[in-house]
Amino acid sequence: MNKKYRFDHKNYRHSKHSIMLILMSSILVMAVVAGIVFLLVNNKTAKTKTNVTGPTKIVGQAVAPNTPKTTTVNEPDYTFQLPLDWHSVSSIGAVINTDTSYSNDWESGGYVGSQIYFSVYVDHIPTNYPLNAILPVTANGDQILYGEQSSNCYSFTSGSSAVPAEATWEGVNFLCDLPDSGDNQVGTGAAGNAPNTVTLTGPIMGKHNYFFLYIDRSADPNYTTFDDILTSFRAK
Repeated sequence: MNKKYRFDHKNYRHSKHSIMLILMSSILVMAVVAGIVFLLVNNKTAKTKTNVTGPTKIVGQAVAPNTPKTTTVNEPDYTFQLPLDWHSVSSIGAVINTDTSYSNDWESGGYVGSQIYFSVYVDHIPTNYPLNAILPVTANGDQILYGEQSSNCYSFTSGSSAVPAEATWEGVNFLCDLPDSGDNQVGTGAAGNAPNTVTLTGPIMGKHNYFFLYIDRSADPNYTTFDDILTSFRAK
């Protein structure tokens, strides 16, 4: 007997097969889309993520090299610290117009002509050496304590500009260099002592008189180095 199909009769077998194909296709498409999204997210994360190894450091932290900035000057009666670029000189007497027979002298920079000098006199003190400014100091055993440096003594000293004149700053007596008031020579002195003199007592060498002279004839005088030298100074 022949089977006849009616146009108004649904083929359920065919419909179920179509539904299964649609479901499988949808699942496949969703899987592909999910895979693409996963790859895109992972690729973005890999680009923005950076693995850091090594010691932890604070952002902006400066790590200073372990290199010394000063050198130790070691003389028979004393020791102190100087910046690395300073060096000993033997011709400073002609530069600062004084007798340096009893002083040790240093100059700033790695070349002659830096115009910044430091001198130490021991026992043979030039009490009549004229200065442009005075730095009051006091003895603390083998060490030095310094006070407030004066301005150019020309501003508070009376006298003729032809010769140096006696001046006083915070109880310290000294000679003000009125004839050469534009220079920058700063010396030390202690109240109650002879001009340009302070007495330190070292643990080995005992008592000695000292005079410290700092000259800065550079374009921009700065006396911070002078303060640092005196802070580090120790009598032996």
